[in-house]
Amino acid sequence: MAFESSGKRPQEELLGVAIEMEAGSAIIDGKDIILLNFIEDIFSSCVIGKLQFLDPYGAFEMGPITGNERLYIDYGQDEDQIISCVIYKINAIEQMGGGIEQAGQQTFELYFVEDIFFDLNHKLYSRSWLDTKTSDIVKDICKVMLNNPDLAEWEDSNEILENFYMPYWRPKDAIKWLIERSSGFTSKHGGYLFYRNRNGVNFITIDKLMSSTQIDKSPYKLGGATTEYEYNQILGWKLLGADSTAMRYIRGGVRRGFDSSTKTFVETSNTYSDSIAKHVILGGYSIFPDISESFAQSHLDGDSDPLILNNIFENDFIKRYNRQQIVEIVVPGRIADRFCGGLIELEWASTDKNQKLNKMMKGYYLIKSITHQWSSRQTPSFTQKLVLLKNGYTDADAVKIVKLVKSNPIKLNISGEKSSIYQLTTVK
Repeated sequence: MAFESSGKRPQEELLGVAIEMEAGSAIIDGKDIILLNFIEDIFSSCVIGKLQFLDPYGAFEMGPITGNERLYIDYGQDEDQIISCVIYKINAIEQMGGGIEQAGQQTFELYFVEDIFFDLNHKLYSRSWLDTKTSDIVKDICKVMLNNPDLAEWEDSNEILENFYMPYWRPKDAIKWLIERSSGFTSKHGGYLFYRNRNGVNFITIDKLMSSTQIDKSPYKLGGATTEYEYNQILGWKLLGADSTAMRYIRGGVRRGFDSSTKTFVETSNTYSDSIAKHVILGGYSIFPDISESFAQSHLDGDSDPLILNNIFENDFIKRYNRQQIVEIVVPGRIADRFCGGLIELEWASTDKNQKLNKMMKGYYLIKSITHQWSSRQTPSFTQKLVLLKNGYTDADAVKIVKLVKSNPIKLNISGEKSSIYQLTTVK
């Protein structure tokens, strides 16, 4: 299934949707699509989506719906993108129009996921590794258990496992366990992500994404709407503020492990300011002033290595912190150079007549997620909602009054250090 580009404007990027049923296939006409959206997210391991469409041709009568139907989406203009998905749930089939003696048209509403979803969550495996990096174990899981998907951004880990046993676990559980205890070879810190975008499967730390040199060079601008719907024109935006409930988890705390050889507890402590200083902050100044509380949280983990206890804390800290200030923008649909995990630049207009840009909010943002959305009932018909992470301020006059924490990343772990505490059987 392929569609040739006709050189249309960006809001008219081409779209083709086909459903493969037990008895045959049906191509859905674009004018019959009420809503189609799917999301790629750095905090999600696969793409998920929703489709609503009219069925004027009787696809419902082609055969029974068994749950084995597949959905193919072909989209793009400058470059053709095709995703193959499995229908996860058919939410409703409803009548639209008609009377007592006429069936009218049916509307379908269904949810779909990529194949990798079932491989990650529905299958169980037992396997062991000796003297292997955690990143190489994740790579083996992708190759053997996840049907060898395309690999995109991949950051090697520092930690080497003397013995790792996967005791009839789902791949998702094993990857989560490894992520919490790993630090990036490039970033030197915890905070690994395992996600899929249009480039393939990614295994990389947030810090490395934040410090990437692959940046969309065309700034995104607020206002200045035109009928041509320029690619980087922001059609609407929303700023989501801090979550006070989650803030208690980033104030700091104590983590304890147990060394069975010496029969003693191992303890590490972390503070907000120390953690901020280690990580990459877009702009340099943290969102909050020093809100450190040494005993904000206390956790008992099964690990006996202080470096691993630090990785567990940093993995949780940086993911929670980076979601404390989120910006949502809606832009005309575009495929090229736009994907979750990428960096873009925003030119945020200032309300101060004496300066052009907002000094605090201008700068680079990490794309947390992209919702690709098509609807014949909106203009432009193809839009994308970008959820952006801005984890620091570029500049602020308030710095003179409010003492924000300055980021100064330092090396934490030693590359290639072997740890003997990786015994999966000790984890309940």
